Amino acid sequence: MSNATFTLSLDCEGMWGMADNFHKFKNDINSTLLNSAYDFLINLLSKNQVHCTAAFVTAFGTNRDELLTFNNILNELHKLCPAWYSSIINEIYRNNTDGILQPELLRLFELDNHEIGWHGTTHIPANLSNSNIDLLELELFKNLTISKKYKIESIVFPRNIIPENLNIYKKFGFSNYRGCLHSNIFYNLNQFSTNPYKLDLQEMRFLYKESLYEINSGHFLNWPSNLRSLVPINITVEKWKQTINYAIEHSLNVHMWFHPHNLITAPQMQISFSNIINYVGEKIKSGELKSKKFGELVRSQLNQ
Repeated sequence: MSNATFTLSLDCEGMWGMADNFHKFKNDINSTLLNSAYDFLINLLSKNQVHCTAAFVTAFGTNRDELLTFNNILNELHKLCPAWYSSIINEIYRNNTDGILQPELLRLFELDNHEIGWHGTTHIPANLSNSNIDLLELELFKNLTISKKYKIESIVFPRNIIPENLNIYKKFGFSNYRGCLHSNIFYNLNQFSTNPYKLDLQEMRFLYKESLYEINSGHFLNWPSNLRSLVPINITVEKWKQTINYAIEHSLNVHMWFHPHNLITAPQMQISFSNIINYVGEKIKSGELKSKKFGELVRSQLNQ
């Protein structure tokens, strides 16, 4: 019997992911479009018995009144890195929160038994941050989540940039994070041309780094936009199906990730994702594959 597993992690960030290019993208992504994309995800995952790790930017999953309770921290963050915070924080103060604050989307995942992960408090990436910003981010995270019913233990670092110092995160209750390998677009495109049959799978391994477990980096579901649009949808679907079959044969983990807003900026991605998740659902129903969230992967590893 196969011990193969399928893991889906989602980088849920809304406009926080583009805070340093806010005005460039603000006309492409809004609350209405995000609601539609997230509804599509929830319904498809539910139909196929797939449970994911939905890593939310804490501020994105918070309402305005609650966030502004800690405006002293927001103001301090703004001072420390105005290039990241100026546009988006000013929008919040002006009560223009379209695509910026959508706690109802986090609630959808919570109610459907998905794992809520952490994608930063304001999505500032490690290359723009410093120790003072890190501490303020974690303080704001703690203040905004202390009363929540769900426990957050899994991290997807913004823009897949892993900080040098991981020790601090253990103190705030985190147990694991998603690793990062081969994020370059040309590497990912090259994989489709040099190996048209399946993705390269890392064996499910856990590296214990400074008190946190590193979960394999997985593979980005092709986002058919710009150069990536050169990859035909049917090639993407077939590659993932062959990868899933290989994982079942060898009892490996298949890990997919992407941003929900990718479904807005490249609608054809809904076709590839639907086909792949429907296939995953068939394998789950047949007992050949199990859906595993980050926290479950760590606990199953520790119980071996």
